[in-house]
Amino acid sequence: MKVLSKVSLTIGVIGLLAAIGLMAWGVLDVWGNMQPKNSINPINPYPTLWLAFGIGILGGFFTGLGLAGPRKAPVAPQA
Repeated sequence: MKVLSKVSLTIGVIGLLAAIGLMAWGVLDVWGNMQPKNSINPINPYPTLWLAFGIGILGGFFTGLGLAGPRKAPVAPQA
């Protein structure tokens, strides 16, 4: 179970970093689109932001699974 916990934590952290990157890219894309020379052809930022939101939710879930997982192997009771 330690391996599964570490894999889940790694996937979760990668997902959270990807969500942060997508959110930052979406915000910068919207900010760049608000400039006067680019406002003729507006973009729809919602698909990118919803995708980042979904990836962030899944990344948080997997990070929580990785943090809540067991850290040590269970010890068998000795008679």
